[in-house]
Amino acid sequence: MAGKADMTNSAGASFWDLNLAEMRDLIASVKPTPGGGSVSVVSAVFGLALISKGIAISLRHVDTDSPRQQILLEAKNSLGISMKRLGAFADADANTFQTYLRARAMPHITEDETQARALAMNTALLDAIRIPLEAAREMCTCMAVADTATKLSDDRVLSDVVAGALLLRASISSVLLNVDINLVHLSDSALREHLHSQRVQLEEAPAQQSEDIRQQFHSRMTGSSS
Repeated sequence: MAGKADMTNSAGASFWDLNLAEMRDLIASVKPTPGGGSVSVVSAVFGLALISKGIAISLRHVDTDSPRQQILLEAKNSLGISMKRLGAFADADANTFQTYLRARAMPHITEDETQARALAMNTALLDAIRIPLEAAREMCTCMAVADTATKLSDDRVLSDVVAGALLLRASISSVLLNVDINLVHLSDSALREHLHSQRVQLEEAPAQQSEDIRQQFHSRMTGSSS
């Protein structure tokens, strides 16, 4: 009988219904999904959860109605929204790949069949590019929140906040690999160049923020130990 992990990509199922051991085993299996895109998104969500944890603990030691409290509350709320949005992208990425596989398996003997198959494959291919781009865009927005959290969180949780931020940064680069592998199959050269430009900008945008966050951590840890 099929276990819960076997049902992950059926209609209405979600990776988020699995426990960590099931998710690990499913990733390591020969099943086509979850692949790099979904795993990158899940990693980003865990990174955001770490940042949110740091903010939540810091809020317990912040003066009520202070500017710092308000900024941290807004950051935490923003991360909560982003975690939900990104969570949906993990399933969407896997479902899109399954759709592409079904399209590729369509009959293509007659001219009508060939055209229908090509249309279905192209639609799925565009989705396979769009979804990681949108996920990366959401992650880039979160990098600014991570920077704020690094500046305002307590020293006791700073390692969690910065670990989350660096995990988020790595997730941006890794999810964009899905764009790379699918762009090469896009026949429209103008569209391919346009989407590639978006992809490059999304990876470059958070680079300085990531380095600033890393430097803030080392600076604060050096200062606190002196």
